[in-house]
Amino acid sequence: MTLFILTIIIFIMGSRLCTANDTLLPGQPLSGYQTLVSKNGIYELGLFADYVGYNYYDHYKLGIRIVNHSNNLLWVANGGNLISHPLTSELHIVSTGNLVLTQSQKLIWSTNLTRSDETTSSMAVLLDTGNLVLKEEDNISRTVWQSFHHPTATWFQGAPLGFNTATGQNVYLTQTKLWWEAMNYHLSIEFSLELDPSRARGFIIRKLSSNATYHGIFPQLIDIVDDGNGLVTFNVPNKNHTFIQLDSNGIVSMYWVNGPPNFNTLWFSPDPRCNFDLVCGPSSFCLDGGPDARTCSCPDYFHPTNPEAWWGYGNYGDGCSRNISLNCQIKRRSSFDDVFLPIENIDKYPDNPQLLVLKDENECAAACLSNCSCTAYSYQNNCSLWFDELKNTSLSDYGNGYKMNIRLQIAAPKHSHRAHRFIIMSAIVVAALLVVGLLLSWKHKAICLIFNQKDITGDQLVAYSYAETKSITKNFFHKLGEGGFGSVFKGSLPNSTVVAVKRMKNVCFEEKQFRTEVQTIGIIQHINLIKLLGFCSKGTKRLLVYEYMPNGSLDSHLFSNQCDVLNWNIRYEIMVGIARGLTYLHEECRDCIIHCDIKPENILLNANLCPKIADFGMAKLLGRDFSRALTTMRGTIGYLGPEWICGQPITKKADVYSFGMMLFEIISGKRNTEKFQNPECTYFPLYAAMKTRQGEIVCLLDDRLQGNADMVQLNIACKVACWCIQEMESDRPSMRQVVQMLEGVVEVLKPPIPSFLQRLVDLENDYSMYSVVG
Repeated sequence: MTLFILTIIIFIMGSRLCTANDTLLPGQPLSGYQTLVSKNGIYELGLFADYVGYNYYDHYKLGIRIVNHSNNLLWVANGGNLISHPLTSELHIVSTGNLVLTQSQKLIWSTNLTRSDETTSSMAVLLDTGNLVLKEEDNISRTVWQSFHHPTATWFQGAPLGFNTATGQNVYLTQTKLWWEAMNYHLSIEFSLELDPSRARGFIIRKLSSNATYHGIFPQLIDIVDDGNGLVTFNVPNKNHTFIQLDSNGIVSMYWVNGPPNFNTLWFSPDPRCNFDLVCGPSSFCLDGGPDARTCSCPDYFHPTNPEAWWGYGNYGDGCSRNISLNCQIKRRSSFDDVFLPIENIDKYPDNPQLLVLKDENECAAACLSNCSCTAYSYQNNCSLWFDELKNTSLSDYGNGYKMNIRLQIAAPKHSHRAHRFIIMSAIVVAALLVVGLLLSWKHKAICLIFNQKDITGDQLVAYSYAETKSITKNFFHKLGEGGFGSVFKGSLPNSTVVAVKRMKNVCFEEKQFRTEVQTIGIIQHINLIKLLGFCSKGTKRLLVYEYMPNGSLDSHLFSNQCDVLNWNIRYEIMVGIARGLTYLHEECRDCIIHCDIKPENILLNANLCPKIADFGMAKLLGRDFSRALTTMRGTIGYLGPEWICGQPITKKADVYSFGMMLFEIISGKRNTEKFQNPECTYFPLYAAMKTRQGEIVCLLDDRLQGNADMVQLNIACKVACWCIQEMESDRPSMRQVVQMLEGVVEVLKPPIPSFLQRLVDLENDYSMYSVVG
């Protein structure tokens, strides 16, 4: 598949939706990826991808969503009876007037109407309100069925909700949980939202698994209209196309569609959302913020108890478990040590603390250590101890100034007395050598400062003049390479330190602003990030001076025969190193930095083949407006997630997608955009995902390695890569989770085949068939 065809197919995916109409007539079925689109262009009905947790293939639901918004279905028809592939399915009107969904002629879902006059044909229309209605074809004013009367998790503006006293039917919202067990799908209601008959504008959210309830009130910004029979509708003055939705964590939110695929949050409840009992489950933290943010988090040294539900569904009810369980039966001092993990920014402490009056924090910590069932403590004027599971803890960016300490248990090293003496003596010798070394280093640096004040001094960035950069690079003589941001030249400082100098192009910065941004980037230090040594900012000239990487970029080792072949152990260490560097950028810097251009060309290798991420400061320097730069970068299209193409907001999960694509390249030594000569599939990332799913991973290994690889590591790497390139951002792991999976701390479950790649191939086949017929 050429880059040109791949790009055309991606845009075809979006453009096809625009050609659909709003009506389905008898004899005109809706099949494959076809959709109905309301006349106002806001809502669409079709088969949209979903999957059952981590272990199983993507499946499809017949549903209604905002146009092009892939991860939020407002209404679902077929519940737990999922479709395995759209091309074998169709939605059509049968002779009884019912609207039915079939797969390979097997009934999946139906409106299930009993008609007295079966000679009357029907037509289905998706209205501008988001309501799918079934009308009599000869009398379109008569509606015989409508989705508004069968809501799932969304209350549309104008739709009825409540207890209908005339029919005895209670109309309410449900948020379901779907899982796979004993070779069958199982569907259960996880949360429900119904009107509270005891008070005006009131509602009740129920969590059925724990019998927990939350009582809330709808906001004053909506008008509630009662029909007199117990059913009510809502309206928001001056804002059409609003809806209220119950999500998978029991949070109810109101949205306003301000132009597909975008919608704004007008209100959510509980506010703060962590007020809802047991949203996150034991030993996890609820994160107060907007309703679209991730709800729950595991503390360090803990992992999701049910990763399938946690990552696959966004269902956090099972909470978190310790990586190493506390064990009260062991002789603690002989084999294990107790440590405490500090947690800050706490808004709400866990439930059921035991209060003690003690004079200071040391006594509080000792009290916790004296009881093997104590799991955490906090000292805030008084001592609070917690035992067993920690429940209903909430955090925020600022918190209330509260802190707590979670008890951990780690293996203690075993040393004899002789070993202890040896360690102490060794430490003394090392300390003495360090002192001597520091004195010599100080003397050397002092001499350097006297003779040349422009040499590297500690971690301080050096400001060079343009004339100095020309001298360092011998008038930009030795060019190392060129990318979208500029050209890189080899240079040498007066103290013989070899450097790489990047001469940037098309960067519109005032000198003061550029200096400020570069100083900010200069303080970011990590073993897997290229180190910035200095800069030049004079007139229109912008240059950056980096440490030199003698082994060049990763792509030269993967795709060229001019370098030695990297063995598997080195490749795996490179994967882990890159993941650690990205974790630092995403989560450990003061501000989250999204790289936006992760690919082998931007991974440099030092003398020991340790990977260093390059150009990591470009996102910050350019304000993350990469549209101009990306168009000039060769091969970048192969690393861009679907969100780039669809115009959706770019988050750190875009780097995760790029990292996943690059993992397949590190494993295989093949470009992910190359035409792949294989009868099963010509697009290598999809082929790799299929083989990973089938457990046939050896065929993905670089032929030059001749099968010499750790099969456990290879299996992990392939699964991680497949998880990283999932279509929906919420399905991709964070880079911290990637590190944990690659290091074997967290189990990597079997991933589904990314639906985005499958659709690309389906559309390519459609395109090829069309070309042949034409």
